[in-house]
Amino acid sequence: MFDLAQLRCFTTLAAELNFRRAAERLNMTQPPLSRQIQLLEHQLGVTLFTRSTRSVALTAAGRAFFVEAQALLDQAHRAAQSARLAAIGESGALTISFVASAVYDVLPRAITTAKRERPGVDIALLEMSTFEQVQALRARRVDLAIVRAPLQQPGLISECLLREPFVLAAPAAHPLAQHERPTLEMLHGQPFILYAHTAWQPFNELHTGLFRASGIL
Repeated sequence: MFDLAQLRCFTTLAAELNFRRAAERLNMTQPPLSRQIQLLEHQLGVTLFTRSTRSVALTAAGRAFFVEAQALLDQAHRAAQSARLAAIGESGALTISFVASAVYDVLPRAITTAKRERPGVDIALLEMSTFEQVQALRARRVDLAIVRAPLQQPGLISECLLREPFVLAAPAAHPLAQHERPTLEMLHGQPFILYAHTAWQPFNELHTGLFRASGIL
């Protein structure tokens, strides 16, 4: 079967209709170019050019083959370019998972920056809990994950994107709501709701550790 080098020889000769000029464009001599064309015709089983001492012309088969040959070369060029862009992160697809709270700050900023700096990359977004994201990362279902800290998982690398303070949410009529900066100790004896243990155990343990250190639990 013919290769891309033969197609380049054919399309160049088809454009020039002159062996000398075509050979010059291809940086080769005329005899190797002539052999490539003869080999291509033999492989295809058709005559692509009519030749005389004065002129070269495409046959009907040659004209039909030229259209497809040019399309193949264009496709090969696009394939090579696509591979190069993907290798440097300029194209391809990226799947990002995130915790729900990321939509308020981190995620919009990240997507805006990514679209500006990598417009050729298609981004898919998936909302998951931190626990689900860790599993998805290990299964290679997602490429990047925006999770709740702490994240100390073997084989995974994390970077802090945002630091948020812990806040106390209480009804306006609750006594603690009257304090501008309530302390943990003020929660002693009060019923309260913690982050679900099943959603992300390390985050739950961070809360309970703080409460134990303050003598609340």
